[in-house]
Amino acid sequence: MTSSKGNVYQGFISGANYDRFMALSRNTRFHKQAAWEMRLQPGMRVLDLGCGTGLFGLAIAEYIGETGALDGIDLAAAQIEHGRNRAAQLQTPFTFHQSSIDELPFDDQTFDAAASAFTFHHVPPDVRRGAIREIARVLKPGGIFALVDISRPRLSPVGFMGVIWFAGRWLNPLAEDQVTEDHWYNAFPALCQEQALDPAKDVYLNDIVRCQIFRKRADV
Repeated sequence: MTSSKGNVYQGFISGANYDRFMALSRNTRFHKQAAWEMRLQPGMRVLDLGCGTGLFGLAIAEYIGETGALDGIDLAAAQIEHGRNRAAQLQTPFTFHQSSIDELPFDDQTFDAAASAFTFHHVPPDVRRGAIREIARVLKPGGIFALVDISRPRLSPVGFMGVIWFAGRWLNPLAEDQVTEDHWYNAFPALCQEQALDPAKDVYLNDIVRCQIFRKRADV
C-alpha cells in the first residue's frame, strides 16, 4: 500500500514473509556491511529510519551491545509488530515507533548515530528532505548518519540490472517521486550539507547499493 508518506508493507509481503524475501535475495548482507562501515561503539544510542522488521537494527545491535539502545521508525504496523516480537525473543534493546521518517518523536540531540537502509527510494522527495532535516535535529554534534540505498550503477552485469530499474522509473508516467534525480545523480551530499551533515565516507556495497556516511558538524 502507498500512502502520502511512502510505501507501507502489509499483508503477505510483510512480517516474516518480508524477512524470508530479504534472506533469499541476500539483501541482509548489505545491512551487515553497512553496520560495519559505521564504526559504532558499545553504549551508543542509534536511530533506524524505515526500520521495517528491524533487520538493519539487529545488525547494528551487534556493535552497540547490551549497553546501547536502538529506536526504530516505520509506517507499517505489521512490520513493527513482527520486529518487536523478534527483538524481544533475542533480548535486543530495540524500541519501535510507528511514524513517518520526517516526523520524528524525539528531542533534539538525542542520538549518537542514525541510519536508513533501502527506505529513501520508497518515499516522496519532500519526505526524504524532511527526514534529513529531522536527522540533523535529533543527532548529537559529531553524530553520524548512514544512508544505504540504490545509487547510479557501476558498469557490470549487476549494474546493468540497476540501469534497467532506473529506466523503468524514468519511463513510468506515474513515478513522480524524483527517485531518478535524487538517487541517479546522488543529490544527498548537497541535501545533507544544507543541514550541517558533512560527507565522511562513500562506498559501494555492490555495483548498485551505496553506503554514504555523513557527520554532523560539532559546532552545530
